Amino acid sequence: MQIELNTEPREGYFNRHVDPLPITPAVIWILHTDVDGETEFLCEWIPKQLLGAPINYVGCCRVITTKYRGIGFNAWATNNSEFIYWRPVQ
Repeated sequence: MQIELNTEPREGYFNRHVDPLPITPAVIWILHTDVDGETEFLCEWIPKQLLGAPINYVGCCRVITTKYRGIGFNAWATNNSEFIYWRPVQ
């Protein structure tokens, strides 16, 4: 079953399905959506090239602040899970 990727724009954010995530490690903000709503997390972005990951894996965002520090949000090219929207730290 093919999943339809969310390519909708969001003001103030890049969409990872349209605007590629950085190809080198970076600190970025991500917008995570779950049953409780939306939460923005400051994260360390680790691209797949540094992880030796499978071909459809894009990379991992590891939270670097708050009580959620250390939690990783994974990005896969084939789904909308965990996060779609991101923005660079200004």
